[in-house]
Amino acid sequence: MEAVVEKANMARAYRRVVANKGAPGADGITVEQLADHLKQYWPTLRERLLAGEYHPSPVRAADGRPDEIPKPKGGTDGAAIRSSASPRLPTG
Repeated sequence: MEAVVEKANMARAYRRVVANKGAPGADGITVEQLADHLKQYWPTLRERLLAGEYHPSPVRAADGRPDEIPKPKGGTDGAAIRSSASPRLPTG
């Protein structure tokens, strides 16, 4: 878990989330709000991850179907939308 929460890894994950320009996750946080959210909550989230106390939020279904999310250029993606803090973190 130390490697997961390492600063360079988290910066890389953040850049990927921003580059994907995804929809808000189950927590309702947009990509535009993510930086401020992480500035406020990252220390607590990091400690919870290291202590094994973090449990990801439920995923948000798109159009009521968690297995099919519309892609901007057509087609669907076979993944559900996680909360903004969860997209690159292991879930167990």
